[in-house]
Amino acid sequence: MVAQMLDAVHVSRHPSRGSTPIRELVLAAISDGTLPKGAKLPTERALAERLGLSRAAVRKELAALEVEGHVTRKVGSGTYVAERAGAAALITGVSLHQLLEARIVIEPQLAAVAVANATPADLQQIEAWLGRCATAGDVDAFEAADHGFHAAIAAATHNGLLIAAYDLICGLRASGEWRALKLRRNLDAPGRKADVLVEHRDVFEALRDHDQTAAREAMLRHMTGVRRNLFPV
Repeated sequence: MVAQMLDAVHVSRHPSRGSTPIRELVLAAISDGTLPKGAKLPTERALAERLGLSRAAVRKELAALEVEGHVTRKVGSGTYVAERAGAAALITGVSLHQLLEARIVIEPQLAAVAVANATPADLQQIEAWLGRCATAGDVDAFEAADHGFHAAIAAATHNGLLIAAYDLICGLRASGEWRALKLRRNLDAPGRKADVLVEHRDVFEALRDHDQTAAREAMLRHMTGVRRNLFPV
C-alpha cells in the first residue's frame, strides 16, 4: 500500500494555491481509496525522499493535516488516516469567506449551549486559553491559542455532534492561506490583538455568569469583528 501510494498517485510539483505536494498526495490517496480509513501513511523519510523535501517540512505538513482531521499521528508508530477523514475532506476547496460565514452561524450557538453544559473544569480550561492568547508572542502562537480558546468552548457543549461540526468547519484554519491573510491584515499588531482579547474576555465572562444571551451576543460580536478585519468593505 505504501509503494502504491508513492508510485501511483500523481503529485504536481507546482501545487495549487493554498496546497502543498504532501497535501495533494495524501488527500488524493484518501479520496481514491489508496489509503482507506485507518491505513498507515508512508514514513516521513519516504515522503521526504519522494517529494524532494526536508523531513522537517514533511513533519510540518503532516501536523497541519492532523489538525484538519485527515490523519492521526501516534508516537513511535506512525501516521494513520483518521476515521473521520472522509468528512474532513469536505473542507477541501472551501473559501475563507465561507469559513467565516459558517463560524458566524455556529459559534454563537456553541457559546450558548456551553453556558448550559460547561463544568467548572471546562471554564478553567477556557480561561487558561484566554491567558495564553494574552501572552502569545507572535502570530503563530496567538493563532494556536485562539484556536484553543474556541475549541475549548465547543468542547464545553459536551455534544459530540456539535464538537465534530466545529472541528470540521475550523479545520481550514490550519491552511497556509488563512495564516497569510492574517499577516496581510496585520492581525499580529498590538491594537488588533487587544481588541480580540477584549472580545474573548466578554465571551468568557458571559460563560462564567451563565448568561446564554450574553454569550451568544458576545461571540457574534467577536466573529463579525474577525470578518470585518479580514475582509473590510
